[in-house]
Amino acid sequence: MRTSVLILAIVLSLPALAARKPKAPDQDDIAHGCISVTDIHRNTFNLAIGPNLNGTVRNGCREAVMVDVTAGFFEKDGSQVESRSAFETVAAGASWKFWITPSNKMIIPVGRARIIQLTP
Repeated sequence: MRTSVLILAIVLSLPALAARKPKAPDQDDIAHGCISVTDIHRNTFNLAIGPNLNGTVRNGCREAVMVDVTAGFFEKDGSQVESRSAFETVAAGASWKFWITPSNKMIIPVGRARIIQLTP
């Protein structure tokens, strides 16, 4: 009886879980000519890849572009402790979802991260 009540409660809560609003980005979008970075999020905990900064690069150019995204990782006092990059050739009209992780997995939980440079 208790198992069926628990299953019913889970099934009834699924629509509410599915209707959750997506998390607001942690940083404003960045545009450089016809290249933009959107949906920039800082994740302090991720079992699959560790803490990270992620977002989506969109190429609105007429040709493929090599894009280099550089993220800075900061302590609570604002001092930068590391910067890391991710790069990819993004086809015209395409997008690329990136993840940048610090080498020291303890950096983000005590500080913050933000994109400090976009180079198309």
